[in-house]
Amino acid sequence: MSFLRLLRQSAIDATQFVMTQYVARHELHDVEVDVTALETEKRLRVEPVSVRKTDPQGRRFRQYREERLDKGEAESLAWVMGLDADRPMFITNDREARAGFVRHGAPVGDVMDLIVEAITSGAVDAGAAREVVTAAWDDRPNHRCRPQDYSDFDATFARRVANRA
Repeated sequence: MSFLRLLRQSAIDATQFVMTQYVARHELHDVEVDVTALETEKRLRVEPVSVRKTDPQGRRFRQYREERLDKGEAESLAWVMGLDADRPMFITNDREARAGFVRHGAPVGDVMDLIVEAITSGAVDAGAAREVVTAAWDDRPNHRCRPQDYSDFDATFARRVANRA
């Protein structure tokens, strides 16, 4: 079972997650069924982003592409930087993308940060998340979504929660 499927099982009034259009439709195409279902169930909001030169969002997008962020990351950063306050955290395992978000003062984290947020907000059960994570990461140190600081679920979760305080 994937983490996205866990989100689908969560309470409807739990934290809503947001993706930009390019990320939802192209970068996550291998889990399109779950993305579409989450969107249909109103647990995921997909935000369109303008790339036109005449729009402030489009100008930001082009600036971030010039900084060598990939299309999905540039789109996400252009969207989040257009928000006045309460910016959501961008989730990526790409170090260069995280550095770009930090450089622009935008909240950024990795998949473990998403898991911590989902558990602490009540969106998913800690035991169910532990089961999914340990099945994917405990025996596969090179798994593409496994954070570099991951040792085991409980220790990594505790560290991340402590770092949030």
